[in-house]
Amino acid sequence: MDPKVTTSFIPKKPLQPQALVQSRAVGALMLVSIALLVLSILAAGGMFLYQGYLGKAIAAQGAALDRAEAAFEPKLIRDLSRLNSRIKESKQLLAGHVAISPFFELLEKTTLENVSFQSFDFSVQGGKAIVSMKGQARSFADIALQSDTFGKTQQIRDSIFSNLNLDQTGNVVFSLIATIDPSLTLYKNNVPAPIPAENRGVTPGGTL
Repeated sequence: MDPKVTTSFIPKKPLQPQALVQSRAVGALMLVSIALLVLSILAAGGMFLYQGYLGKAIAAQGAALDRAEAAFEPKLIRDLSRLNSRIKESKQLLAGHVAISPFFELLEKTTLENVSFQSFDFSVQGGKAIVSMKGQARSFADIALQSDTFGKTQQIRDSIFSNLNLDQTGNVVFSLIATIDPSLTLYKNNVPAPIPAENRGVTPGGTL
């Protein structure tokens, strides 16, 4: 061998930098794609499992509601609802129910000794309680005094005496129309207060 000829293993052309960069970019893109694919698969699996969990939870709650409804006895609930409606209707009727007896008690207390009544008519007009009566008195002065007595009460209002005449015995006959305070004749205002349970059956002496 010729000692002047030397052998070299160094490549004559170096690797191109651009090719190396492209290779690294492709590898990185591949890794990102694989990661996104894995995340998508995991998300889809998680959603599937969550939907299954929700379905079971809804079914369990529906079953619990069915058991609760059965425990409350639907027939009993319907009966109680009807009873509640009847109670409400009864309260409404009682709220507007009219009791005349309190007016008679007031009339007895406020009628003078020389005045008496022979007829009575009660009506409700425009939300007002109206009484119409006919009576007689010993004299015109007694009628004037009776009108003044009614005027001093708060329950009998706008009393008007009319058709004043003398009968065969010399008494004065008359007609009367007046307005009654609605609170006087409302039944709910005249219902006796209930006796406390601890006082029921107790005599004034304190013994049962």
